[in-house]
Amino acid sequence: MESQPELYGVTAVHLDAKVFHFEKDAETFVTAEDITLLLRGARLNISVVQVFMMFLIDQYKSSFDSSHIGFLCPERIAASNVRHHHKVTSNFMSNIFLSSRDRGDAGNQLILAPYFEEEHWMLIVINLTCGKAFKFDSSKSEKERSLTIKDCLDMAYNVYEVQGRKGRSSKLKWFSIKCAQQTGGAESGYYVMKFMHEIVTMYNDCQNMEKDYQRGDEPYNDEEINEVLEQWAVFFGDKYLEKSF
Repeated sequence: MESQPELYGVTAVHLDAKVFHFEKDAETFVTAEDITLLLRGARLNISVVQVFMMFLIDQYKSSFDSSHIGFLCPERIAASNVRHHHKVTSNFMSNIFLSSRDRGDAGNQLILAPYFEEEHWMLIVINLTCGKAFKFDSSKSEKERSLTIKDCLDMAYNVYEVQGRKGRSSKLKWFSIKCAQQTGGAESGYYVMKFMHEIVTMYNDCQNMEKDYQRGDEPYNDEEINEVLEQWAVFFGDKYLEKSF
């Protein structure tokens, strides 16, 4: 894929308040350096992943409408933010869960949470209906990775359960999904984007992700990763760069 990232400078990207659960619309910024890192296969910044989330909604709107998929903002739930604003983050998530419940059949059943901790991206998928959280980690270690966000998510789900079921609550059940494993040290962001694409297009109504997701742990090949890069680049160019010139 040929590109000249130095021409892009800094590009403002509109973030829809409804998508990211903000009080009002916001902006993030993609720099020439962000694009250089993306094309080099280096570690991805949060703004790059946010753009891909916007691509998924733009490209597969009917899937989101019919299967009720939602997102958690990766900037709001990043481990660094959770550590400094634990209570605020937990309240942010519980409000999203409760809002989804209040909308009934129109609410989100699956919530995709791209999560960044210790320079590593993971995807957490929350199924509110089933009370399950699925962790997609492309670089699993022999010892289960401890997540800073887990306590926040557990607390948020407990509030959702107590307020929604008249005082009765059950714990959020966590599952580590057998998923594609990266071969290097910096590809986790690309894998998370690929995981999100698979779920939106193939597993959008899945109730038993721990059984139904059968991708296995073989790494994604170059063609599969390049597909994600192409999707990102075409969307970014068409949606944002053309407006800049």
